[in-house]
Amino acid sequence: MKHFNNTSFVCSLFCVIAIVLQSSVVTAEFRAGAAKQDITPAMGVSLDGSISKPGPSKSVHDLLHARALVLEDGSTRVAIVICDLCMMGQDVVDDAKKLIHQQTEIPISNILIAATHTHAAPRAIHIGTEPIDDEYHRLLSVYIAKAVSKANSHLTPARIGFTSFEKTGLIACRRSLCKPGSVGPNVFGETGEQVKSVAGKSSAVIGPAGPTDPQFSVLSVQTLDGEPICVLGNFSVHYCGGYQRGAVSADYFGYFSEAIESNLHQKRKSSTSPEVIGILSNGTSGNTGAFQRSAGQKFAAFEGMLFYGRMLADNALQATQQTAYSTSPLCK
Repeated sequence: MKHFNNTSFVCSLFCVIAIVLQSSVVTAEFRAGAAKQDITPAMGVSLDGSISKPGPSKSVHDLLHARALVLEDGSTRVAIVICDLCMMGQDVVDDAKKLIHQQTEIPISNILIAATHTHAAPRAIHIGTEPIDDEYHRLLSVYIAKAVSKANSHLTPARIGFTSFEKTGLIACRRSLCKPGSVGPNVFGETGEQVKSVAGKSSAVIGPAGPTDPQFSVLSVQTLDGEPICVLGNFSVHYCGGYQRGAVSADYFGYFSEAIESNLHQKRKSSTSPEVIGILSNGTSGNTGAFQRSAGQKFAAFEGMLFYGRMLADNALQATQQTAYSTSPLCK
């Protein structure tokens, strides 16, 4: 799935939602709810670190969140949760799903949980050996469940739509196809490869090892009268970076979400309208690196992620203005 198209990602997600919601005869109205929960670790919890330089968290530049979207047709509900983490272990995800089911009765099979892959957040896979790390992993499952529980309590009659646009200049393949015999040993000491990894060396690079997916996909949910509930984006840039070691950050994923929330909150017609939630999931980014910068672009620590997060949020909001919405999700 390295080169899985982002439009296909959202179309497939839309189809999964439709299939689950229409698994029985739909007689009730379509509803949706969204919420977020702070999952920022305590100081001392092990981080992924500034690109493979793990260490304890020493400060918080910006908060980490679990952002949840719950959709329902009156008889079936699904939940999508995206977490500002580098990665998550299966045990953390399984525990979260069990709690979600207990608190909301959403079937475990109807729950999707994923990490954004910010490198300035914990790897919740038991890399850290201190008790504080195990405690964070336990609390993380509780926090994820709390996000879904809150989203579930916000369910309201809704409509849904999706769209996409391309950002070709921001993305590039980070692996290189090389001439046979020109690639040095890999990290395991093995030779004979023709694709050079990020840190690999070659005396004869031919070009990129494969294509990239420049499409930014958007799933937008609103109330029946057009009030925003959630905008879920998906993009295939690995991360932005530009951290300070030991500082917690959600990277451009968090800045995108905050920009969506801030912009749409100001446009709400009523103060009693549902809380607006922005979400950005990481697409097919295994073979991609950080954002490609145009000539002369230089950023201080954390400035790049703010720049790109807000840029993509603006683009996504513009795209939703032309989006067709439906109260009956159909897989077409």
